[in-house]
Amino acid sequence: MQHLKNGKTYNGKIPFFVSEYGGIGWSLSKDAWGYGNTPDSPEAYLKRLKELTDVLLDNENMFALCYTQLTDVEQEQNGLYTYDRQPKFDPEIIHVIFSRKAAIED
Repeated sequence: MQHLKNGKTYNGKIPFFVSEYGGIGWSLSKDAWGYGNTPDSPEAYLKRLKELTDVLLDNENMFALCYTQLTDVEQEQNGLYTYDRQPKFDPEIIHVIFSRKAAIED
């Protein structure tokens, strides 16, 4: 088993942190942009968000992740909330996606 520089492991695993992922574009403005192709529907957006998140949470070495980004900023409109902090999608669905138990917690 390899160890971190300081020799630490978590439950015998080498933990990893993804400091930025996501950024799925979702906007009605043609001047805005996000990462990748814009999904065709809200359902397609939520499916992509869940799949991206599940890949990370299913990795037994992933101890933390940070979605990019919470809110839209100027022309970069790939947040879960609009520029004026209104939810683009049902917050309960977003909560379910992000709050599931990670593999490292088993």
